[in-house]
Amino acid sequence: MREILFRAWHKQEQKMYPVVGMLYNLVCLERTLDGDPAKRNGTPLGVTTLLSVDISEVELMQYTGLRDVAGKKIFEGDILGMENATAKVVFWERPPEFGLDFHHNEDEWCEDWNLSDDHDRMEIIGNVWETPELLEAR
Repeated sequence: MREILFRAWHKQEQKMYPVVGMLYNLVCLERTLDGDPAKRNGTPLGVTTLLSVDISEVELMQYTGLRDVAGKKIFEGDILGMENATAKVVFWERPPEFGLDFHHNEDEWCEDWNLSDDHDRMEIIGNVWETPELLEAR
């Protein structure tokens, strides 16, 4: 059975969260409390809480079903490193599939790379929300 997972970039908080559920226009995010006392309100560290937000408040990214060289799950929006280039994981509508956008690279050799065939030789080095500078032309 295929594993279907999502994560979400919360636009206002500027943070990435795992998605634990969706219902209509609501997205339920899993938030683990960190060491900032102002955010904890007396709740012990490491406690997981749920945060429900409107879908317009987040950018959703789906799990591709693939893992990188280190075994990490690859999601839409991840930036993968390979040799001396980077690529962004995208979902194409036609044909409907996950693929790589590597147009920011100056060399054309990376056109030979394919997400489904080469994912186990690539490494997640960031994502489009937290580390967009990784997509600057090389």
